[in-house]
Amino acid sequence: MEFIPAFLCWQGLLSISNLTKELIHFKYLFYDRIDMI
Repeated sequence: MEFIPAFLCWQGLLSISNLTKELIHFKYLFYDRIDMI
């Protein structure tokens, strides 16, 4: 039964890292837009 909380924690870490990746990607897109203007 200890496997399930560890799995949920791992999934949470993965989703957080994906969120930060998306935020960084969005930030770079945003800065590119500013440079184009």
